[in-house]
Amino acid sequence: MNNDMDAEDALQLAFIKVFKNIKQYEYKATPGAWIKRIVVNSCLDQLKKKKIHFEEINDRTEVIELEISEPNYTMDMVKRALNRLAPGYRSVFNLYAIEGYDHKEIAEILQTSEANSKSQYSRAKQHLKKFILESTTHEAG
Repeated sequence: MNNDMDAEDALQLAFIKVFKNIKQYEYKATPGAWIKRIVVNSCLDQLKKKKIHFEEINDRTEVIELEISEPNYTMDMVKRALNRLAPGYRSVFNLYAIEGYDHKEIAEILQTSEANSKSQYSRAKQHLKKFILESTTHEAG
């Protein structure tokens, strides 16, 4: 989520769903994994309500790699860079890199193709590198 207030709203809605659906829990996964899935889906539902769309990216689009010579950046710099990502990129990046979903699962969750999930993730990494490089040059200057 883009800000604390939206995150709190999504979490509250997720816990309401957990308590309403607790009788449907089938013990196929750990309770934590089941709740995590509900929280992730709740966040994605909130993003969809805001009309965030995920664009299909042509795989033939030229990829530009940025090199960062020394990774001397702080967690705060990474968080700021994450917040600058477009919502679609940020969602895919968070689901893959932070939440641990694979691209097939992400494609199902976001109702897109697996290739698009991979492209969105690749683009998100490129933008993150660019944003972090920009912030290191601003701080050094």
